[in-house]
Amino acid sequence: LRDEAGISSDLVDFQALDFFKFEVPESKFQLAYDYTFFCALHPSMRASWGARYADVISPGGQLIALMYPLAKSDEDRNCGPPFLLSEADYHKVLDDNFELIHVDPKCKTHDTRVGEEIITVWRRK
Repeated sequence: LRDEAGISSDLVDFQALDFFKFEVPESKFQLAYDYTFFCALHPSMRASWGARYADVISPGGQLIALMYPLAKSDEDRNCGPPFLLSEADYHKVLDDNFELIHVDPKCKTHDTRVGEEIITVWRRK
């Protein structure tokens, strides 16, 4: 993908690694994009997810997170994946280390997901 776009390997490096175990570079990352990873994890792993993003993103860096699938009621939130979630679930695991700076509840990544997803941007404290 990088080569197709003509982007230098000095600027972008794609790797497939275990998110919770890979060695974090000394400079850390300025940007991370979470696209449905959070909902794939069992709710018992969410605190580890938030702590790991705090480890890998440098202060001032940003985490873009697609919140999906949003629970619309008290549905069984332990049945999945994908596991149903709420904006409060993200605040619970991110607020200690991140500040929510943007919310787009009208985003549309798929026609079938209208009203079930929100794009958010969080800044690392």
